[in-house]
Amino acid sequence: MLFNLSSTYANINTAKAIWGLKNFEKQNTNAQTTEDWNKQNINSPIIQYGNLQYNTADPNNILLFRFGKRPLGWLPWMGTLSDNPTSNDLNIEISHEHGFFEDGTGDNIGFWPDGRLPEDPKDLINMEYRYEDKHYEDDIMREALDNVIDGEYNIFTNNCQHWADSLREKYEKLKKENQR
Repeated sequence: MLFNLSSTYANINTAKAIWGLKNFEKQNTNAQTTEDWNKQNINSPIIQYGNLQYNTADPNNILLFRFGKRPLGWLPWMGTLSDNPTSNDLNIEISHEHGFFEDGTGDNIGFWPDGRLPEDPKDLINMEYRYEDKHYEDDIMREALDNVIDGEYNIFTNNCQHWADSLREKYEKLKKENQR
């Protein structure tokens, strides 16, 4: 399939974004509901533009979010020092952890010494993010972002990795509450 990464389109009936993707093999893609578009494109792969990935196959009509890690700005990726289970559990990996909305908005969020800030989208193409396999529902993640407490940045006790874990915990709590 041919895709054009263009601005985000929305459908009034579903109030869901169509991720800014136009499928030129089908007529009137933008006039369809997101659910119809997803059904027609269920076997489409995740497409990649530079280092940014867009999920085009979402059968449940759920827009997604996921975390990624990249080398620190002044260091290269350092193999197991940058990503390993033990250091991940202790939040001492030599890498930056960041969150990305995969809904076509380009929204992303991370925690820095200056607080909660996004990466500049034009810089993301050249960054070496390695994404987790796990995806999160973006509406619950946005709610988690509204409710997570950032605290004061500290490289040893409250860094980007601690913050990402706090965000995951808040997400899981909200998801469980929404299922009741």
